[in-house]
Amino acid sequence: MLSSVCGRRKPDPAIYHEAARRAGVAPERCAYVGDNFARDVEGTRNAGFGMVIIMPDEDDRDVIPPEAQRPDRIIHSLSELLTIFPDRHPAGPEQSEHPERSPARAEHPERSPARAEHPERSPARAEHPERSAAQSKDAQRPLYSPPTHGATALAEAVRAAYAGGQTDYSLEPLVAVDETGAALGRIEDGDAVVFCCRRGEREIQLTEAFTEPGFSRFARRELRDLTFVILTLYHEKFHSLPVAFAPSQIGDTLGEVVSRAGLRQLRVAESEKYAHVTFFLNGGNSQPFAGESDARIPSPTGVAYEQVPELSLADVAETVTRGIGEGYDLIVTNFANGDVIGHTASRAAKLACAEVVSRRLGEVVEAALAADYAVLITADHGNLEEMTLPDGGPHVSHTTNPVSFIALDGRSAAPVRAVDGRLADVAPTVLHALGLPAPAAMEGRSLTPDHAWGGSRPVLLVILDGWGLGPRGEDDPIHLASTPAWDALLARGGWSHLAASAEAVGLQAGKAGNSEAGHMNIGAGRVVPQDDVRLDAAMQDGSFATNPVLLNALLDVQRRGRRLHLIGLLTERSSHGSIDYPLALLRMAADHGLADVCLHLIFDGRSTEPGSAPALLADLERRMAGIGAGKVVSGVGRGIALDRNGNYAKTRRAYEAMVDGAGTPYHWRAPAAATARIG
Repeated sequence: MLSSVCGRRKPDPAIYHEAARRAGVAPERCAYVGDNFARDVEGTRNAGFGMVIIMPDEDDRDVIPPEAQRPDRIIHSLSELLTIFPDRHPAGPEQSEHPERSPARAEHPERSPARAEHPERSPARAEHPERSAAQSKDAQRPLYSPPTHGATALAEAVRAAYAGGQTDYSLEPLVAVDETGAALGRIEDGDAVVFCCRRGEREIQLTEAFTEPGFSRFARRELRDLTFVILTLYHEKFHSLPVAFAPSQIGDTLGEVVSRAGLRQLRVAESEKYAHVTFFLNGGNSQPFAGESDARIPSPTGVAYEQVPELSLADVAETVTRGIGEGYDLIVTNFANGDVIGHTASRAAKLACAEVVSRRLGEVVEAALAADYAVLITADHGNLEEMTLPDGGPHVSHTTNPVSFIALDGRSAAPVRAVDGRLADVAPTVLHALGLPAPAAMEGRSLTPDHAWGGSRPVLLVILDGWGLGPRGEDDPIHLASTPAWDALLARGGWSHLAASAEAVGLQAGKAGNSEAGHMNIGAGRVVPQDDVRLDAAMQDGSFATNPVLLNALLDVQRRGRRLHLIGLLTERSSHGSIDYPLALLRMAADHGLADVCLHLIFDGRSTEPGSAPALLADLERRMAGIGAGKVVSGVGRGIALDRNGNYAKTRRAYEAMVDGAGTPYHWRAPAAATARIG
């Protein structure tokens, strides 16, 4: 009983940390026991406790707590703790007072966390239906065991990195070591690696380092007989690697149709979004089409993006203007700022971003209209238009908001009327303006059905990355900033709304849009099912666990006595991946008796809130304990491990952490759990 130590009762994480400190144990290694769903669960979750147990007051015993207030276990007497921690019983685990009682409390089965009369309270939450079967299997394993899988030790190291000024996105490599200081879980000759990320452009450099013969970007120790499985095909150059979920080919894209017509096209973007106007816009084709020229403008390096909200947009705009002067038939450009700066927490940077995008957009539009170009302006998804979360924290991720579509014709005195639609309608509209018929494969329709473009016209398509239609209030930097050129475009009238998220772009219901899905739909002229839909369908129908590529890798290392490594993103909702994938592979390993599995984690810092990694690691520890397999051996920020700007010095740091054990060491240990009663 530690309530007298603290002297007050309120959900202040500092109190819980102090209580744990005085108990001589880190919070994530404690099980907290309280009596109030709202006060105790939310407070201790935020404080990072490893397990939360509630013994509700008599009046609250029939309360159904909301998701945020749901504990790991509900008990009705302190003696029930002995069924959860039998090793704490004075007589030992074999002589408990009630040995016949299971942790699920046979005498009160309805009080199990997954109560039969309240199926909505099952851990298999509605927004993640693919987890239900897997978690049912996990439920057959112990509900809680001491944290022995290394995630809590990594959480301590992350907190120390925070104290040194680091952030999730840019965390330098952290490497687990044993008591002698030797790195644990290094990737070695003959091992197998599954890269549990999807999409493509951010995964290329690290995949090259592991798999490319004659790799010369940095000196490396080349691994022999390494099996390297990629979850999806990140680039055509990796076609010879084992691909767990190979893509379907997308033909008759906008670029291909324009090329077949013998027209010249130019793609312009800075390096942050270069893959989007080339690889993704071309339907996953890495090779430019005949007549296609691609201009890659380097994004700023060596400086935090919020310090340079203009990025390299001046050079992008200059290159577009030069292309207009050279008479390209189709110019597609991406203004990266809205998405890149939208992912930062800086209000000042977001306001400056909106201003510079408006200014440069005005410049290229003016040049295009003067050269008799048809001008089409849209976005791939939302992000920048929201700055604050409901709880007052910074909003740093994509949104489900629609985007605008603006069509401009300098020959027409009246505004061009556009109809509402979705991103898949953009390519047919471009072809309409070019005077080309849309192929049958394009299911979209022209967004300017009533406008006569006057035959063959050159077209400028501007994609404002992360520039959604927001609330136009005090939380919308596009509305708050000085954006005269953008305001003038909207004031002309005739513009429309395009759906840019969820099913409209081939994602799951309710999911925010992303740059890859956006550009792929824009270029394909049809809704393209995204990797998350295909992968989550495989998780739901059980085919993930029977995927032959994944099974072969797992069984092969088991047969040869080698180790399996999983590289995964510590998030549940990034378009680059989900922690559910490595967890599904851990279940497969456990089911096949493969114990030697190492997790190399990548901290997101984009789809996750700033500073959330320790809480995510605490949750991961619990989930791994339920599976009973795997150990976390390293962690590194997404900005380092998944660099896409050709900064191979970052890629090298991630590679050497996983292969050589290079990085900031932290001690991996497996302590017993402690319990604390507060309040």
